[in-house]
Amino acid sequence: MLSRGVTMLAELVGWYAGQDQNRRRYPRVRRDYDARYSINSGRSWLQMRGVDLGGGGMCAYSEQPIGTGIVDVVLVLNNRDIPLKAQPVWSTEVNEDGKPRHCHGLQFTSLQADQWDLIMQWVTGKPYKDAGAMPALRIEEKEIARFLPEDLRKRMLSELMALGRYDALPLEPPQFDYGGVGMVNGRPMHRFAVHTKVRGLGAATRFTTRLVVDDTGKEIAVLN
Repeated sequence: MLSRGVTMLAELVGWYAGQDQNRRRYPRVRRDYDARYSINSGRSWLQMRGVDLGGGGMCAYSEQPIGTGIVDVVLVLNNRDIPLKAQPVWSTEVNEDGKPRHCHGLQFTSLQADQWDLIMQWVTGKPYKDAGAMPALRIEEKEIARFLPEDLRKRMLSELMALGRYDALPLEPPQFDYGGVGMVNGRPMHRFAVHTKVRGLGAATRFTTRLVVDDTGKEIAVLN
């Protein structure tokens, strides 16, 4: 089942990869690859042929239309299955070798860190280490609960509290920036910057703390 490959931060990776400024900056490659998709949560699968792939999305041909809703997709890259979820953003009918085909552009909406890293290695032909050059994006307050589970937020803020960078009764809500996936000690990790404001003897002090988190949300490391 695809759900085994989707972790608590998978939707956050998809949101980040799908941002307009990132889609333009991620490398892409035009190259055929096998893929399959499901429109019924993995109960049945249909084949598609990928013809273009990048860090934020893909282009593929299928014999049947796939609709407009989010679909489960499995990419087959270097003989490995890479499960993810994708949103069709455009579709058109084409003729290929005298046969009708449906051509789709899909934007990734949910994938985990190590799966994204495998995609980028296939696209670039080498281990991908350029995530640090990608901009960190603010997670709006209305989206915090969707992208960052409460338990993870509590663990992150507990790390900051131990460093004196967060109060149990904060002057203002903490702000979270997400910087995508980066390699830390040879492992793909999620990159965050957390902005907090702490009471002082005089003026309040503001802190920006960089953290990395693994796919499970259980391993957290403060970088500064």
